[in-house]
Amino acid sequence: MVRRRALLLAVLPLAACVPFQRVQAPPPAATLLERAATAVEQVRSVRFRLEITGGQMILGPGLPVTQVEGDIVQPDRVRVRALGQAGNATLEMELVTIGDRHYFADPFTRQWQALPPSTVSFLPLDRERGVPGLIRALEAAQAPERVTLAGGEAYLVRGTSDPARIAGFTGTSPPRGAAPVRTEVWLGTSDYLPRQIRLTGPLGEGEAAAISRLVHFSQYNRPITIDPPL
Repeated sequence: MVRRRALLLAVLPLAACVPFQRVQAPPPAATLLERAATAVEQVRSVRFRLEITGGQMILGPGLPVTQVEGDIVQPDRVRVRALGQAGNATLEMELVTIGDRHYFADPFTRQWQALPPSTVSFLPLDRERGVPGLIRALEAAQAPERVTLAGGEAYLVRGTSDPARIAGFTGTSPPRGAAPVRTEVWLGTSDYLPRQIRLTGPLGEGEAAAISRLVHFSQYNRPITIDPPL
């Protein structure tokens, strides 16, 4: 008992010397979202990976896909590689958008072809219909939470989004009167840039009610070149 008390008396002064680290509370949701939208608008390039569960997403010219990854170079260049199903076969597809020009690699022949100019663009960072617009137009935003992701800490904000405001995520036009989709946004605590965005609910015509998209963003502002394939 005497030895235990002596040990305790020896440890207490050391504990008192350890500095107290206060965890900073997240900013209000409105402030945080405006900082995030402004930060995204300054992005020059980024890599992304989109995981789809609970259904298939229709990408670009009617392509049903379950996994998408690629690169974005602002203001209007996107290179996409996607996996989709045709019966029992898994198909790999590629899509390149440069301004109003769109190119598609046939999954069977691997030959590139130009798509009609009327094709709706898949532009996830578009100011109006992509990430900045989504962040600014987030409805019923809840108080931010501080959470831990694989790459570090992030602020998590939950709310809902109008599908018509975020069509840049799919490259298709949502059905008229589409219901809001549940939205979760993870933002970096130091730079406010999105680390992940999850959208739960259909954004395009014919999508399943339970479809969920989880977008991972990484490698902001690295050198990326996207050229026309034709």
